[in-house]
Amino acid sequence: MEAVAAEGQPMRQRFTKQVITAVATLGSLVAFFLLGWTPENDIPAWRWILLVIAVLAFGINIRGDWLAYKAESAKIYQSGREIRDYMTSLLERGGRCAIFSRDLTWADHSDVRDLLNRKARRGELTLVLPKPTPLATELAAQGASLFTYPDLNCELRSRFTLVQLGTAAPSVAVGRPQGETVLVEEFDERTHPVVTLAEDLRTVLEQISTRQATIPPSGS
Repeated sequence: MEAVAAEGQPMRQRFTKQVITAVATLGSLVAFFLLGWTPENDIPAWRWILLVIAVLAFGINIRGDWLAYKAESAKIYQSGREIRDYMTSLLERGGRCAIFSRDLTWADHSDVRDLLNRKARRGELTLVLPKPTPLATELAAQGASLFTYPDLNCELRSRFTLVQLGTAAPSVAVGRPQGETVLVEEFDERTHPVVTLAEDLRTVLEQISTRQATIPPSGS
């Protein structure tokens, strides 16, 4: 838990800095609004309009920063059911998704399998695993894109899922083991470069998988 708190500090610091910057900007505009004002002088209408726009922009900006902060805050899951419920809500956001997993054990539940099968049939599901599994093969038969990399003889330490691919707001959820729990963090492409890095890693592994599938076995 201490590690989670430490990792959350940079996000809180960034959010606090953004709030302070927004408040300072609004304060400057208010000062400009009141510049030269006296009880005898009316404030021009255009200044009132500018103030209203500034307040609205301030509110929208703070709300966006708060939502980004909440989304990027680390979440801790202690049971398979909690992880399954989280992944279900993540995948139900719609659009194309790419799942990087070790063996898809978290998806071994009827509700999750049904959801993945629906996405596979719509062509919205990509799976990247070290080697095929029965569930992955089943989903590939339904229309999912399946990429494996058995010849690399390694497994990714992180588990992550890209969602809403092809939209204006793709995001990634990254899961890491923390003792008996799993730490999950979400990042939005508009606020963090990790989404681009995850997409690049997906491209690399897909290319490796495709190349391995086209190279004939030695001795053939």
